[in-house]
Amino acid sequence: MLKGFEIVPILTNSSDPKALAKALAPYIGEDTLVVASSDLSHYYSYETAIGLDRICTTAISNCKFSDMPICEACGKQAVLTLMHIAEIKGWQGILVDYRNSGDTAGGKNRVVGYASIAFVDRKEMTSTMKERLSTKDREALLRLARSAIEARLV
Repeated sequence: MLKGFEIVPILTNSSDPKALAKALAPYIGEDTLVVASSDLSHYYSYETAIGLDRICTTAISNCKFSDMPICEACGKQAVLTLMHIAEIKGWQGILVDYRNSGDTAGGKNRVVGYASIAFVDRKEMTSTMKERLSTKDREALLRLARSAIEARLV
């Protein structure tokens, strides 16, 4: 179990993402993990959701703010804040995994999309990281995120 860290929850619905990012950025060091949580599209068919969510995950990964109005993320303010932090810090997003509820036990007529995107320092990116994280890396990142959340909720 992870120890020796704190979670600082920040609610972002009514805040200006760019201003919040500027306020937070000076406190984000190499030992800081920033997590923005949101689901993506809601209640489209499986195929439609994949297309809409691809636009959104690409926009988030590349900090392409101009494409964000089409994204249907419930936590869009938090995601935008993280994107602005990434821009300030020189981070690049990498899609770790994308699924929607049609990939689980749910039906494929009305799905909800989910993605994991990790941001890394552009200076430290390798060509392999740019292409895609390995299955082992994705699993390790997901385990780390789950254990960090579980450690604070238990």
